[in-house]
Amino acid sequence: MTQLNESHVNPDLSWTGYTREALSHWGLEDAAMRQLSLSENATYLVESSADSNGEADPQRFVLRLHRPGYREKKLIESELAWIDALANEGTVRVARAYPTFQGDKLCSFINPDGAEQYAVLFEFLDGKEPSESGLASSMERIGRVAASLHASSLSWCRPEWFERIVWDEDRIVGSKSDFGDWRDTSEVTPELKEILEAAETKMLREMAEYGKTTDNFGLVHTDLRSSNLLIGEDGTVKVIDFDDCGEGWFLFDMACSFSFEESSPDIEAMVLAYLRGYRSAGGVVPDSELAYLPAMLIARRLMLVAWVEKRKETIWAGLIRDRYVAESREIALAFLHDEYLPRVLEMAREASSLSNVA
Repeated sequence: MTQLNESHVNPDLSWTGYTREALSHWGLEDAAMRQLSLSENATYLVESSADSNGEADPQRFVLRLHRPGYREKKLIESELAWIDALANEGTVRVARAYPTFQGDKLCSFINPDGAEQYAVLFEFLDGKEPSESGLASSMERIGRVAASLHASSLSWCRPEWFERIVWDEDRIVGSKSDFGDWRDTSEVTPELKEILEAAETKMLREMAEYGKTTDNFGLVHTDLRSSNLLIGEDGTVKVIDFDDCGEGWFLFDMACSFSFEESSPDIEAMVLAYLRGYRSAGGVVPDSELAYLPAMLIARRLMLVAWVEKRKETIWAGLIRDRYVAESREIALAFLHDEYLPRVLEMAREASSLSNVA
């Protein structure tokens, strides 16, 4: 099997080609591999050969090669600590990381460019993405998994050294954003900028009003989409890609499950399906708090408008950027007129009315 990646055509992606250097720390430098995905990091399917005596079967792993400078060592180690805790708890099936020859689950090496680079070798989990089984069932399933993860994050006693990024306003769209300012995206016209800035102002006001409490803000996955779930033949749900996990609103975590789908005509049906699954698994989100969900979806949208510019070297960003940026106009206008997710907003209004009567 040949090694496939985009570094051959884009010199800015040279870091994605240092798989052999990383795999040598597990004795797998001669294994066959192919690239699975490229975004913040690069991931590869790694397949070892049977030994010469035929005593060991071929094995499969997933190598995550980290983009140099993107995540600090302690942040990645903290991610792996939560994955270990979830694996030990057993409520959610996750991919464990394998230790290197030195016993470290996070591999650190100096790549041929002279930069320090990190890599993690994960257990391979088989299964299919749930999107193949239909929209409503997929979102209900994601909602159930999210409820389990949120319950775990609230009950888990973290190590004192644990540290993950905080998905607050400043991290999502402010000066600490991983992807810079959405205004720098070339497809944002002066007219669109004015509309999005108005939406951002309303969004920030509503986020501040919602606030951060121990009930609505905690450790979240922040990328719990169909592409990060696998369904085994026995129906077991498996969760992958915790690279973006951090402290954030549970509602923002919900919004992230609809990434790149915020302007879909089916968005409200997807949201309601997620809520059914979330609540059926014990997740708690009062109807009154759903009034803040449109703001969370707009926040995620603006974050991804910045992402398509920051990650313009990736195939996916190149494919979607024109349409994705342009379609942001309509949902921003709907949000400004309180017409984005109308059924969800009606649920919130009815809950608030009942609360006021009581």
